[in-house]
Order: sequence, then C-alpha cells, then structure tokens
Amino acid sequence: MCCLHWHQDAFWITDANPAMTQLLAAPIEQLSNRPFQAIFSTKTDHSSHYWQALNTSQTVTFEDTVTLSDRRYQFAIEAIPVPPVDNAAAQLIVTFTRRSSEAALRQSEERFRSLFEGVSLIGMQIYDHQRRVIGWNRASEQLYGYTCKEAMGQQLEDLIIPDAMREWVIQAVEAWLQRGIPIPACELTLRHKNGGPVEVFSSHMMLTNLEGEPELYCLDLDISDRKQAESTLQQAQLKMMHGEKMSSLGKMVAGIAHEINNPISFIDGNLDHAKEYMTDLLHLVSLYQTAYPSPRHDIQSVLESLDLDFIQKDFFKLATSMQVGADRIRSIVDSLRNFSRLDETGAKVVDIHDGLNSTLRILHHRLQTIDPAIQVVKNYGNLSPIVCYPGPLNQVFMNVLTNAIDALADARTNSSTGSPQTASPQIEISTSQPGGRQTVISICDNGPGISDTVKAQIFDPFFTTKPVGQGTGMGLAISYQVITQQHQGQLLVESVHGKGTCVEIRLPLASSLATPLQGPV
Repeated sequence: MCCLHWHQDAFWITDANPAMTQLLAAPIEQLSNRPFQAIFSTKTDHSSHYWQALNTSQTVTFEDTVTLSDRRYQFAIEAIPVPPVDNAAAQLIVTFTRRSSEAALRQSEERFRSLFEGVSLIGMQIYDHQRRVIGWNRASEQLYGYTCKEAMGQQLEDLIIPDAMREWVIQAVEAWLQRGIPIPACELTLRHKNGGPVEVFSSHMMLTNLEGEPELYCLDLDISDRKQAESTLQQAQLKMMHGEKMSSLGKMVAGIAHEINNPISFIDGNLDHAKEYMTDLLHLVSLYQTAYPSPRHDIQSVLESLDLDFIQKDFFKLATSMQVGADRIRSIVDSLRNFSRLDETGAKVVDIHDGLNSTLRILHHRLQTIDPAIQVVKNYGNLSPIVCYPGPLNQVFMNVLTNAIDALADARTNSSTGSPQTASPQIEISTSQPGGRQTVISICDNGPGISDTVKAQIFDPFFTTKPVGQGTGMGLAISYQVITQQHQGQLLVESVHGKGTCVEIRLPLASSLATPLQGPV
C-alpha cells in the first residue's frame, strides 16, 4: 500500500509499505515525493476514483491492470480516505491486491463462456481428442437440431457428418492430432438431426487444455441462404441456356425438315413415274423378244451380260426399297418436328402417344447399340388428349428414356459395377388415366437399378453418376421442374438396386395451364 496526497494538479506518493517497495523494486527514498502516474502505468486514470473517495469520505474499490517493469498485473484497488489532521491536506491510503491465478482463470473462463454462448450466428462446438462433444453452444442447437444435452458425449462422425464424409473426417482429425496437419477452412454440407443437409462455412482450431490434452474447436457459419440464392441463380441461368438451346434446335430442325422434305418429295414423286417408265420399257423389250426370237449375235451378247431376267425381277424390289427409305426419312423428319414443337408457343391439346412415339423413333439407333438390342414394350391405354406444353414434355420423355438406355448399356459393358446382367434388356412404357383424374406415364427398365444414396440426389442440379464429359447432371433436374412447376404434376422414381428402375410421370387432367390452342396437335 501507499499514501497519496493532492499536490500541483496530481496525486503524489508520501509513503509506501515494504510490500510496495518490494513490488516496485525501489527503496522508499526513490518513491517518496514523486507523482503517482510517474511510477504506475495504468490503463485508465485513477484520479476520478481517488476524488470520489475524498469527496464521499468512503472507500472506493475498483480493478485495473498495472504495468510494472514491462509486465502487466491485474489488481483489486481500494482508495481509503484519511481524515485531515490539524488542517493538513487530505490523504488517501491506496492498497493494491494482486488477483490470484484462480480468480483470473475464473474470470477468463467466464468471459469465454459468455462469448461461447452469446454468439448467435456461429455454431461453435468443442471436441476432445477422441472426437467426442464436450462443448455445444446455442447456435449449434439451432443449426443442427440437437440440444446440448443430446449432443454431449456423442462422436462427431455419428452426429453431424454425412456417411460419405465419415472416413475423411476421422482421417483428417487424426492427421491433425498426430502429424499437425490442420483442417483447412472450407464450405461443407453437414447433416441435420432430421437427416437434411446443412450448408456451412467451417473453420477449425486445435487448442490444448489445462491437462495438456488437445481439443478441437469448430466454428460453423450457416450459409444455406447464400447456397439457396446461388442455386436459384444457377437454375435461372440454366433455364435461359436451355431455352436458347432448344430455340436454336427448333430453328435448326425446321430448316433441316424443310431442306430434306424438298428432295424427299422429289424422289418420292418420281419413283412412281420411274416404275411406270420401266414397266413400259420392259413391255417393249418383251414385244421385241416375241417379234425377233433370234436376235443378232451382238444383241445376244449384250442381253447375256445384262442378265435381263434379273433386272426385270430386281428393279421393282429396288424401287420398293427406295420408297420405304423415303417414307422412313419423312417419318424421322416428322418425328423431329413433333418432338421439338419449338415453333409453337403456349399450352396445347395433344396426344401423349404421339410424343412418346416420336421420341422412340429419334432414339431408335440407341436402342440397337447393345447386343441383344433393347426391346421396347408399349402398354398404351386409351387416353384422351390432354392440355400440356408438348415441347418441354417431349424433352422429359427424352431425358428419362436416355437414362434408361444408358443404365441398360452400362449393365452390359461395365462388369465392375457388380450388377447382374439381364438376359433381355427391356424398356416398358405404360400409359393410363386412372379414375379420369390424371394421366400417368410409366417408363420402366430392367437395368441395375439405383442405390438409395443416389436416388436421394437424382433431382439435384449438376448431380450425375456419369464420367466427366458424358453428363451434366441437369437432365432430371430440368425434367422435375417441367413436370412439377410447368405442368403442376408429379415426377416419381421407384428403384430396387439390381432389379430396375421405374419413372412415373403424373399429369393432372383438370389443368390450370394457359388457355390451350385448338387441337389435338
């Protein structure tokens, strides 16, 4: 302790006890009659506390940090007023009680606990060296759905880590503990109590407790809103790109159809005339043979080299084949135009079977790419025409059928999947209108099926099981939007791993789509 009195606009030291001289490492002669602030370097000016004690004649207690010999000390300080004697100046006795390490530690813990529980936007968790929860703040409760009581003592990988990340997390924590390799801050998709995804930006620290054991601190910032905004933006961009692509495809199809139709019409129209001309010429040759049964030697040589009998039989087969080919090309062009329907706008009354058949004609070559070829079984019901957007709906048929063909082809060519190969690859297409309330289109294959993990993600944008360059992961995502949002319907997937997949499209008959054009189209 020391004694202070007011002199020349400052508090001066008049005396100090041995404990003070020992603390300051200076004899009393060096401390007496010196300004208090010249000896003590404090965070704040204590004068207001000293004057309060003098003015109220009551002891004033406060705390502050004092710097002595470049070291900082936390003190509990008491300013005790001393009544003046014989008109002498009022004095103070000031005591400095150094806070114990336990009190300082308790204060530090209290501050940390206030910070740990008070942060409302960042989920903070603490794990011991065995990855068990030993700290779980209120923000973590809101973020992951587990109360602190439920989370305490649970393993990190059993609590919020998806199955696909489990081994990676265990290895990453072990690498930090054993080799000092820190886990980088990154965006992660973790798991909510209800099984749903939780998008977070996660950072990590490894600290040592009083017992010298390492503890892992995780700070998770919820970025679900940002991810949702990014996903919405990506979907909007995708729709624009898809619309532009399909619009360009529609223009290209219309141009190709127009250009192909002209020569096909020319060939088709002239084949009938060619057959008539050939019939007349062969009749004339027959008359000549009757009139001149013994032709000259040079004519006889030409007849033998031409094999006139074969020409008479084969020409009409050749003409018929050309007619079939021309009809086939015309059918393909019509299918392309019916499939794209991009030169038309708005909802229309259409026959669903026309769209399915057009899509199958376009995919005909894909059905033949494996051996044996994929068999298509049609179980078409007696459907009434429905109101829909034919272009986007045909695109859904294309995406679903393409996935079925790819699955059957993979089962044949990729033996590493472990899926049993079917003896006869098959796609079954069924249509019905149960109860007259909705149209149901079912497209089933007997391929390898889909695992539950993959099935949970098949409608997610950019999710694909195909190698890089062979799939964008957008086919079913777009199809889901077309059916659920554009047509107010349902797109359902049922699959048994190793036995096949069935995709069911349900379209309402009582449609609230825009007023349809007259049809069916």
